[in-house]
Amino acid sequence: MKSLKLSRTTVDEFSSLLSHPFFPLKCPDDALNNYRELNRKESNQVTKLWKIINQERRKGNSNIVLRGHKKKSLRDALFASPFDKDNDSELAKKIFYFGAKAKAYSELDRRSGEKLFENINDVSEDAFHNIFKLIHDVLADNSGELDHFKYENPDFSNYFAHVNNVDDFVQSLTKLPESEVARDYYLYFLHTSEKYEFTSSSFFISTSEDASVARRFALSGGSGRIDSQTLIFVCFLPKEAQDYGYSIARINKLSQDYRSKGLPTYSTDIYDEKEVSIKGGLFPHFLMGYFDLEKYCFVVNPYLFNQSLSMAKIAEKGFKIDQSDFSGKIRDTNFKTYVWAISNSFRDHDVV
Repeated sequence: MKSLKLSRTTVDEFSSLLSHPFFPLKCPDDALNNYRELNRKESNQVTKLWKIINQERRKGNSNIVLRGHKKKSLRDALFASPFDKDNDSELAKKIFYFGAKAKAYSELDRRSGEKLFENINDVSEDAFHNIFKLIHDVLADNSGELDHFKYENPDFSNYFAHVNNVDDFVQSLTKLPESEVARDYYLYFLHTSEKYEFTSSSFFISTSEDASVARRFALSGGSGRIDSQTLIFVCFLPKEAQDYGYSIARINKLSQDYRSKGLPTYSTDIYDEKEVSIKGGLFPHFLMGYFDLEKYCFVVNPYLFNQSLSMAKIAEKGFKIDQSDFSGKIRDTNFKTYVWAISNSFRDHDVV
């Protein structure tokens, strides 16, 4: 049985992911309504690509991030019509075509009432007013949960504690030439704070560079048992997609620049989860595959086996996926809007 070995000899992030070191490599198969095992040639392709991606990771040219996701929430988002919940092949095909979207794009997760932002590019004064108010509310929490963050970032905490700073904040950010990046700098803080008023309509999706964090989110409640209806996505972010993700390392670099401009800055991850917040969602072009904890296997992105690109180009650019009928196919999902990313330029569109 061909398997992907998860050990420090391949990528150290996987060493603590799950206790068993082997997962059979599989891919979706329509005839079986399930997964099939890979043949020798396909397994060799996976091994070769994985090796290149890890080489690029060690050089600092690529990140590897993981995310635990429940099958039910994926089915609810990806299928607008009745579906066979036991057809894992059909679910896999949807995942590898659409990826996983941020909550802001889901009909089911979107809250009623006023939107916090008009769109993914919103850098209006209203948007910055909303950001200030949300950060103020987060930091007003007196439960003790944020005490460490406040201790490590006193100037940031004090700035947002005073509501009379809101006009200064809004005017400072609207004057910046790259105000959208600055906006996302503060949205990373809000997204990682897990404040419901923001995360329920966030256009970021959480991933982690720490496999143990993904594993923890794959567990069912506090019982310590693995939820068999959980997937763990494995994504790679090459240089071309680096702007899609905000990590604490990127935040710290931006902090240096913004501090010199007199803006309030922070430098620590609230929950120390090595979070990488991906803008828009997990694009399938960078989805290596996922662990299916119910079927106990690693499901490989099938586009790997139908590529005109070399393995080195896939590691550099991502998988080549024909999405020419994307606007038509997304009508069969429960997404209300969707996002296109060209280079580091993002645009969202309504599903019509």
